[in-house]
Amino acid sequence: MKKFALFLTVFLFFGFLIAEEVKTGEYDFGDITVTLFEEREPEPEPEKA
Repeated sequence: MKKFALFLTVFLFFGFLIAEEVKTGEYDFGDITVTLFEEREPEPEPEKA
């Protein structure tokens, strides 16, 4: 169990180190346009009566 916990810890640690930042924007693949992670402003909360 200790070996598994050590492996998992090391695996997650290096996973965080080499993770790339998520790229946002539009990508054009010929006749298909894909928008990834479109940022929206938060919707205002309704006022309580």
